[in-house]
Amino acid sequence: MGPLRGISAFWLLLCVVQGAEASPSMTTTAVKVDTVKTVALQTFPIQIQVIITGRKLAGVAVQMRQQRIGKDVVVTMTQISTPGAEVRLVPFTEQLLLEGGFAVGTYTLRINDYRTSFEVS
Repeated sequence: MGPLRGISAFWLLLCVVQGAEASPSMTTTAVKVDTVKTVALQTFPIQIQVIITGRKLAGVAVQMRQQRIGKDVVVTMTQISTPGAEVRLVPFTEQLLLEGGFAVGTYTLRINDYRTSFEVS
């Protein structure tokens, strides 16, 4: 029965990484975002890299989805866990390249409950 647990855990991780939906017996929650740093890359068009720190459940992969409407960028970071799993928060650092190029201007970035703005000049 031990090897089957390993296969199940591997399959769960594979499904999470590939963006599969959580089964009804699983819980999806937002990760806690503590800091966000934006870096404008020297590319054309300009691309923005985001460095995110925060806390998530131990042993759980993080899913990120982003949406951009005009000068507003929304990133949703979630984690999928099984009921009864150990609830222990661990620190994380994630790097994300925002989709698309950015023209000169001021943009609003929201990652879960964290809100900031950045300027491209």
